[in-house]
Formats: sequence, structure tokens, C-alpha cells
Amino acid sequence: MASATGLFSFFRMLFISMGVSLSTTFWSRRENFYQNRYVGYVTPANQAYQPYKEQLHLLGIEGRPADAALYEMVQNQAYTMSFLDLCYGAAWGFVALFLLIFLFRSEKAAQKRTKRVS
Repeated sequence: MASATGLFSFFRMLFISMGVSLSTTFWSRRENFYQNRYVGYVTPANQAYQPYKEQLHLLGIEGRPADAALYEMVQNQAYTMSFLDLCYGAAWGFVALFLLIFLFRSEKAAQKRTKRVS
């Protein structure tokens, strides 16, 4: 019995660590995707760019610090969107596993239902 408990603990820790590493990798890659997507909108040709730069100028932030503040905002938005994707994926996984429960009904429960109907 002790070896079964150890084996269960080993596999539990193994799959937990795999899940954490996969979710972290997914989160990082989606953040890169959104960051590349959003940086394409941060140009002087974009109408929302100029008012933001003017607001930073009024606060006394100009040049590279203003660009760094803008980049930090883009990065925060990218992390937020990638975390949202991770949550959506977890929710859809839960729904899929929940529906999978109904495919694996026990034999005893099926026999009891047929006896009640008969």
C-alpha cells in the first residue's frame, strides 16, 4: 500500500508540474502574440497615439521615458489578454471534461436503470 501511495504522489506531482509549465509557456507565447499585435498600433500615424504623448508631455515625461511608459502599458495589456485566453482555455477544458463524464457511466448504474424500467 505504501508503494501505491508513493507512486500516486509521484504521478500527481509530475502531472501538476507539466500542467504548470505548459500553462506558463502558453501564457508567455500568447503575450508575445498580443504584444506584437499591439505594438503595430503604436505609431505616430495612429490617432490615439498623439493625445497620449501630449498627456505624458503635460506630466513632464518626454522622449525615451514616454516611450517606456507606453511600452509598459502595451505589455500590461498583452499579459492581460493572454491571461484571459488562458482562462478561456481552462473553462473550455472544464466543459469538455464535464461532458466526457457522461460517456463513462458505470456498468452497475446502467443495469440499475434497466431494472427500474423493466
